[in-house]
Amino acid sequence: MRFLDIVSMSFGNLFRQFRRILPAIIGVTLSATLAFSVIISGYTATHILTQQILGQGSLREIIVTVDQNANFSQNASQPQAITDSQISSWKSIPHVLAAYPDLQLNITASAEGEGIFILLMNQPDKSELKLLQGTWPQNNQILVPDKGLLNKQDQPIDGSSILGKTVLLNIPNPNSAMNYQQVPVTVSGIYARQTDVLLNPLGFGIAYTNLSFMKNLVQQNQNSPQTSYQLATVIADSSQNVGGIESKISNQNFSAESILNQISGLNARVQSVMAIGLAIGLFILLLVALSIGNLLITHLTQDEQKGTK
Repeated sequence: MRFLDIVSMSFGNLFRQFRRILPAIIGVTLSATLAFSVIISGYTATHILTQQILGQGSLREIIVTVDQNANFSQNASQPQAITDSQISSWKSIPHVLAAYPDLQLNITASAEGEGIFILLMNQPDKSELKLLQGTWPQNNQILVPDKGLLNKQDQPIDGSSILGKTVLLNIPNPNSAMNYQQVPVTVSGIYARQTDVLLNPLGFGIAYTNLSFMKNLVQQNQNSPQTSYQLATVIADSSQNVGGIESKISNQNFSAESILNQISGLNARVQSVMAIGLAIGLFILLLVALSIGNLLITHLTQDEQKGTK
């Protein structure tokens, strides 16, 4: 009897004993499904999270924060902080296009009697925003998103409906949670972020104003001069120069993290999870292959013995 005939007969015997090979078939199916799911899920998660990260900034941005470890090692009476002079020094680093503190206020406002929620921040680098209508904000002016503003009933507000109109910002009084100082501003323009409409964690649209006016509002909110900051943004002239700038700032005992590094770290973590999932899938597949191979060898041996008789 030819070898191929013996193999064909052995496979036929295997499939006739369906109950014995059923666990092997289930194992092959599960391992293949697991491996395929891990690969698809990994790439999908990477794409979604990368888009979310890019929605918070560009690949040229470096987010600088106060290094808490450095503060812990220093005299507690003189904690490290980001100052205007420190930010000015970062502007002198080669390939730095811009540097500015990040100030924000989560406030309510009213436009034509309708209450709206706003996260107000100082304007970022203009290349990160696309001006759709109007002009960039000056003092007593704000730039609102084309989408993302919500009223107190959680209904969306079209940015163009309040373009050129006066909005009253309700700045909380630091001495009383029930009192607000109303600051009138004009909506000077409407923007769309280059990557996506940016929302804060609460889902409110972000409105922007210039840095000097933002400092005044924060000072009114805190009832003290704004002399130091906890967060700043540094913009590189290209993504290729981000790493060098990030390293120089980190050497000054500040924590510097770029969007590019966040994406790289995310990819590394996702790839680790994918590798573990694939290893598990391949291990299961190996066990199943050994099981099928053992059954096949057993039947081949039996068929050969029958053939010799």
